[in-house]
Formats: sequence, structure tokens, C-alpha cells
Amino acid sequence: MLKKLIKYDFLWTHRVTVWYMLGCLLCGVLCLITGTLLNRSADPPLALLAADKIASVLLIVSCIALFMMVLLRLLARFVNTVYKDQSYFTHTLPTTRETVFDAKAISGAAAVALALAAICLAILIGSGGAALETLQQTLSDQPAYAVLTACLVALEMLCLLFSAYFGFVIGYRFNTGKTPRAVLFTVLIYMAAQNLNLIGLFVIGLFDKDVGAFFTQAMSGMDAAGMNVSVEKLLAVTAVFYLILDAVLYLLGRRALGKGVNVD
Repeated sequence: MLKKLIKYDFLWTHRVTVWYMLGCLLCGVLCLITGTLLNRSADPPLALLAADKIASVLLIVSCIALFMMVLLRLLARFVNTVYKDQSYFTHTLPTTRETVFDAKAISGAAAVALALAAICLAILIGSGGAALETLQQTLSDQPAYAVLTACLVALEMLCLLFSAYFGFVIGYRFNTGKTPRAVLFTVLIYMAAQNLNLIGLFVIGLFDKDVGAFFTQAMSGMDAAGMNVSVEKLLAVTAVFYLILDAVLYLLGRRALGKGVNVD
């Protein structure tokens, strides 16, 4: 049953978001074309300069729109199948509410990962190879930095998603003002998670000078090697904290949904 729930949630989410992904990639191609024409022109006309700037802005906007649409589709699916139109079918399935939440979490994580991959690919295309060369250089010189950065971005986005799931479960327990309360709880939970992460980094920084350099002026006086070590350690500690926060938010949301739902 879990596999079927994941499949249906994933397919429903990407019936719309796949077009945003294609649009994001097309904006990357457009940015590549205008950038190539601009580089080949010794005296580029004003129209080409404007087109290149517009293409760059469109690429950024399309990347943001893609991720926001993925998040909104995931939340819409969550609300519709747990609390609204499709909730009766969901709650009559031969499965538990905890399994339903597991399916939402897994399909949501997969959707976030796919959206981030599409965004990265669009940026690589739009940069005309410059970003790819930078990535290859980073993987060659500082592979740990590249891997930790990718993990940190993914875990941060999952923190936002699981905060939203948990916030909506709490918000929809009320009889009135469910959606505004759900959004409010989501914001509060996400902000609390960020503050806890920052507090954790500060505590670790009291015992580790490399992490503590982030909170002082010591990092500005480091050489390149020392700064790389400090940044990599900071990324690693932050990623670990986000991993813990994601696990906690997932378990809290799962437990809260398992206690019952207030169906409209």
C-alpha cells in the first residue's frame, strides 16, 4: 500500500510541475543562446544586451517558481487527501494514518530532489559551461565542500517541507481558520528550526575554534587552507543539525497525524 500511495502522490504532483521543469530548462537554453551570441559579438547591440539580461532574470524566476510550485502542489495534495475532497477515500484504505504520512514524506522528498536537480541542470545549461567548469574544479579540488553544500541545500528544503506538513497537521485540528492557522504554524515551526540550528552551531563553536570562527572575526584572518577547513566543518555540522531537525519534524508530524484528523 505504501508504494501505491507514493506512486499516486508523486504522479499527481508532477502532472503540473513537470511543465514548470520544462519551462525552467527552456529558460536555461534561452540564457545559453543569448549568452553565446553576446560573447561572440565584439560590439553587441543594445537589444542583445537587454535580451541577455531578460533571459537571466527569467531563468532565476523560473527556478524560484518551480520550487514554489512543487511545494504548493505537495501541500495541496496533502490537504486534499487527508482533510478535504479525497479524504474519505484515503481514510477508508486498509492502511494507517502513519503510513499515509510516510507516503507524503517520501514522495515529497523525491519531488524536492527532482526539482533541485532540474534547477541545477537549468543553471548549468544557462551558464554556457562556466558553472560546469566551476563545479568540476570544485569537485577536483574540494570534493567534500561540493558534496556538503549539495546535502545542506537538500536538507534545508526538506526542513521547510516537513515544517509545512507538521504545521498543517496542527493547523487543521481547529474548527475555524484552518488554512491561516496552518500557514502560521508552518512559519513558526520553520523559524524555530532555524533558530535551533543557529543555537546548535553557536554551542559547537564554543568548543571548536573552526566552527566558532563563523561567529567571530577570526575567519577573516585565516589563510586559504584554514578557511577551507573552517567552512567545510561548518557545512558538515550544519548538515548534521538539519538531518536531526528533519528527522524530528518528520516524527512529530507523523505522530500528530496518527492521533487523528479533523476532516472538513
